[in-house]
Amino acid sequence: MVSTIIFSFGLIFFSLTANVNSQTCHNIGSLDPCSINHACKCLPLSFADDVGICAVVGASCSRLSPCRFPHDTCDADHICVHHRQCGSNPVCYPLSMADQRLCPLMITPPTSTYPGTTTTYPGTTTTTTYPGTTTTYPGTTTTTTYPGTTGYPDWEITGFRENSVFSSYSSALTFSSERFPNSTKYYQAIEVIVNITGTFSFTSSSNMDTFGYLYAGVFDLSNPNLNLLTSNDDSAGNNQFKLIANLEAGVSYTLVFTTFGENVIGPFTIIAVGPTSVDFFPRNVTDTTMIMPSQTETTSEGSVEFEQSTDYPDMTQYPDWEITGFPENSVFSNYSSALTFSSERYPNQNKFYEAIEVIVNTTGTYSFTSSSQIDTLGYLYNGEFNPSNQNLNMLTSNDDYPGSNQFRLIAYLEAGASYTLVVTTFGSDVRGAFTITARGPTYVDFFPRNVTDTTMIMPSGTETTSEGSVEFEQSTDYPDMTQYPDWEITGFPENSVFSNYSSALTFSSERYPNQNIFYEAIEVIVYITGTYSFTSASNMDSLGYLYNGEFNPSNQNLNMLTHNDDYYGSIQFRLMAHLEAGVSYTLVFTTFGENVIGPFTIIAVGPTYVDFFPRNVTDTTMIMPSQTETTSEGSAEFEQSTDYPDMTQYPDWEITGFPENSVFSNYSSALTFSSERYPNQNKFYEAIEVIVNTTGTYSFTSSSQIDTLGYLYNGEFNPSNQNLNMLTRNDDYPGSNQFRLIAYLEAGVSYILVVTTFGSDVRGAFTITARGPTYVDFFPRNITDTTMIMPPGTETTSEGSVEFEQSTDYPDMTQYPDWEITGFPENSVFSNYSSALTFSSERYPNQNKFYEAIEVIVNTTGTYSFTSSSQIDTLGYLYNGEFNPSNQNLNMLTSNDDYPGSNQFKLIAYLEAGVSYILVVTTYRSDVRGAFTITARGPTDVDFFPRNITETTMISQ
Repeated sequence: MVSTIIFSFGLIFFSLTANVNSQTCHNIGSLDPCSINHACKCLPLSFADDVGICAVVGASCSRLSPCRFPHDTCDADHICVHHRQCGSNPVCYPLSMADQRLCPLMITPPTSTYPGTTTTYPGTTTTTTYPGTTTTYPGTTTTTTYPGTTGYPDWEITGFRENSVFSSYSSALTFSSERFPNSTKYYQAIEVIVNITGTFSFTSSSNMDTFGYLYAGVFDLSNPNLNLLTSNDDSAGNNQFKLIANLEAGVSYTLVFTTFGENVIGPFTIIAVGPTSVDFFPRNVTDTTMIMPSQTETTSEGSVEFEQSTDYPDMTQYPDWEITGFPENSVFSNYSSALTFSSERYPNQNKFYEAIEVIVNTTGTYSFTSSSQIDTLGYLYNGEFNPSNQNLNMLTSNDDYPGSNQFRLIAYLEAGASYTLVVTTFGSDVRGAFTITARGPTYVDFFPRNVTDTTMIMPSGTETTSEGSVEFEQSTDYPDMTQYPDWEITGFPENSVFSNYSSALTFSSERYPNQNIFYEAIEVIVYITGTYSFTSASNMDSLGYLYNGEFNPSNQNLNMLTHNDDYYGSIQFRLMAHLEAGVSYTLVFTTFGENVIGPFTIIAVGPTYVDFFPRNVTDTTMIMPSQTETTSEGSAEFEQSTDYPDMTQYPDWEITGFPENSVFSNYSSALTFSSERYPNQNKFYEAIEVIVNTTGTYSFTSSSQIDTLGYLYNGEFNPSNQNLNMLTRNDDYPGSNQFRLIAYLEAGVSYILVVTTFGSDVRGAFTITARGPTYVDFFPRNITDTTMIMPPGTETTSEGSVEFEQSTDYPDMTQYPDWEITGFPENSVFSNYSSALTFSSERYPNQNKFYEAIEVIVNTTGTYSFTSSSQIDTLGYLYNGEFNPSNQNLNMLTSNDDYPGSNQFKLIAYLEAGVSYILVVTTYRSDVRGAFTITARGPTDVDFFPRNITETTMISQ
């Protein structure tokens, strides 16, 4: 057993060394530092607690697969490790994140004496003498003459003190770069400024053979030796340069990057090391102009005029990225947010900042450009950001990228490594919105790391807001916050509007080409320009993408604005973007894993409501085995795709997005002159309380001759503040001028559905069809059946004596007929049906509740009401077609119990002429019997046909 373990162990480390040059760590604790790169930690191997790999730990646990039982095996480019942040079971970790280039070995010298010592490190013997030394490393001998270094510690390994600051600058030589006179060598001149006097090094990293020059002050292209401080070629190994110089604080220097060979182009990175961070300012980068033959050239950017130098190569063969410095298929990612009074501040400063974790999945060069009305500064850090030590881990920083007061950061980022982007301002006490546009070989994941959504520093006390009572504590130097609205807490104004969209991924949902990942594409349109957030809520591990315009599933990066996975602390996404009013965007909801289905909700927050329009929801068609399948919806033909799972096991709800036993509930009414109106508007509305008995996803679809809008509220509805408590809204569900609301409702909770119109002074009948896991109870909350606003006085009607009070701005009602009071025209037809529940009446299976089923047929299509009158507490149900007492929800249109003010029911429904409906009368309690009368009212008389009547029943009209 021992020899087998050793043999396997050896094979594994042979693979690590030979293929990816992985770094190992011995006798180091789990997640303890193992490299001079602070992002690298030790991950113990699954079969050896004292040996592990030294790897960048930026990979999300949700993306790591468990090791395969029983031998802890993984794919060829992964290794099985223990990662305590990912649980107790071992996971397969990518070897690419354990590369020695990412995680250089951290060595602690056992002994050192200065000046002139012999120091022994593991695996090397180094003899040092200053000044002028011979240093011996395995395989190399280098003789250097260096200034006196008495008293310096660990910098003997790195060339700098252990607390040196690293700064990076990344760019590329392209065909648009400057060239030396009479030469075909490209170069880039970069201004360099430091804030602390001291010794700094500048090392190149590139696949090209590089050459470096450092100048004091300005670089004169006509006299390359003027102001030259130092130059170097190949001293850093691998054809790279390393410049070392003593720089004065605040003085301008010019670093010139070029190549050893001619006509060489490609990306590069400059790594500066010294006592503080280094500011880099490119001085001859031309982002939008390139030397080309004199003419007008049309590109995707528009029409640009170029002038040809006498010896410049033909540029027609080169793609558009030669102009911009990035390939034409570069990916754009956006992140939008705002600095507010609730943002973090630097210690002992009044400058706000936001820290954003940045992770990329493809190693390469990326740029980060700010866009804002405020003067911004940007900083990029390798790993963690410490606001008390702003230079620690800093890679690069920038202020006032040429031609603006915005920053542009360019850096070479490693896949899977965690970086921190810090956005702040040049001035103090400056707040405002900003957008970061990232560009590179793949999209960028942004994770805000110091956004405080619910807590803000305010005067000590209890402050009551719309969110409840919150206690705040005042910092000693913070401004008085009483003048600022509640949005400073949440990052959005207190009058921000919440919009919800609920749906589900099912087996009938669209799938990405050649993948088993389902998605839904939703068109998003807003009517006020501003910053909006879109947050998912689901039991699935979700991913979100936002596109400008159309979404192409075959090219997922095309038009992408931003995307997100695993918003901090969850498996849900949160997208933030600056949206233009009236512009069409596409939000794509999908999942991290394959073949995952389930319901989800998108919550949008912003300056106004968001309109959602599903663009690939297939309600009636699903890929299934080719055949004709009979369902409750009729006969539908399906065709099987070659790689789709067998669908015969799945119920009908995979077609519609709701289970096959979904319950339909209807509510019919009308907007009339007696309906409520919004304050200071001539738009009528009806508010309907909605209660369900089973938690789940429900839809509410309108059907009417008028152009309707729908709103759904959690709890009370306030017509004077229409955004308060709003869950979702909709107008013009695709293919109609009707609305469709989809929401996740809690059992027993009161919701308010508001039906109104797009235009003013519009009236007419409507029906709401609800669909979900159970029936929906509708309770009208502002319908005045016997009272209408009219001139003060006592008006005698057939209903008795009623007193009305006139509102100051309501039209004269004397011209309108009696139906404006009741909701039906004055020439409505009344039809009565009388019967009784007796011991011979039918009873529900396994219940002691009697019922009577009555077939109802009308000769004129329209809206009808059915009201009970009895000494017993009655319930009413109306069915489309047959009634099945063993399945009371099947075919149900609507039901009612205890219509307001009585223990009687009132059913309202839109009935088609000549269609058979079943009205069922029953009781609230068991073993109750007694007589009842049903009064029907509508545009014509109603025919009643008892279907289980005994000899004591009579039809009368």
